[in-house]
Amino acid sequence: MNPNRSSNLFDPERGETPLSLDEILTHLVTERIGRHLTILEEVDSSNSHLAREAERLPDGAVCVAELQTAGRGRHGRAWTSPPRRNLMFSVVFKESSIPGPIATLIGALSTVQATRGVGDWIALKWPNDLVSESPDDGAVEKKVGGVLSETKTDRAGNPFLILGIGINVNSRLEDFPEEIRERVSTLSLLSGQPWNRNSAFAEILNRIEA
Repeated sequence: MNPNRSSNLFDPERGETPLSLDEILTHLVTERIGRHLTILEEVDSSNSHLAREAERLPDGAVCVAELQTAGRGRHGRAWTSPPRRNLMFSVVFKESSIPGPIATLIGALSTVQATRGVGDWIALKWPNDLVSESPDDGAVEKKVGGVLSETKTDRAGNPFLILGIGINVNSRLEDFPEEIRERVSTLSLLSGQPWNRNSAFAEILNRIEA
């Protein structure tokens, strides 16, 4: 990773910076992914939102939300996250025939590459979990995020794919239910520093398009 980009990933405001369209666009170098970007304070699910709006949206449109009330992972499992601390977003692909499993792999690897500043032990646990194997914990896997791809069809019968990504960025351990705290981690806990979600988000989108 470019060292300047790496330094931009950390947040001097202690990880409480809200999502900002202007700041995200400052770091975005894509031609397609994220050029139509919707930031919502609250939504049921960014995947569901894009599925409802797909017909009128361009290829590569992105939706990111501060709070998801019905976020979900694989097999419909609930994904919960406190507002203004993490990243929960989705990308719609309308002009690509990429299979869902490959899209999931692209999303996961793009996230791993974009967040290398926390160390080299964040990895994809097939098929869709992002995990950290911290050497300080005896290589105990801790979930940092997840990726979900869904293939849909619009009312005209045109297929499209939605790639959803959720990442624990600046959550504290007390934000998680007590019964799972030993099995989860966040980018800020791993790196020892709060993260700038705007620059981290843009870097992931850059990697997805690359």
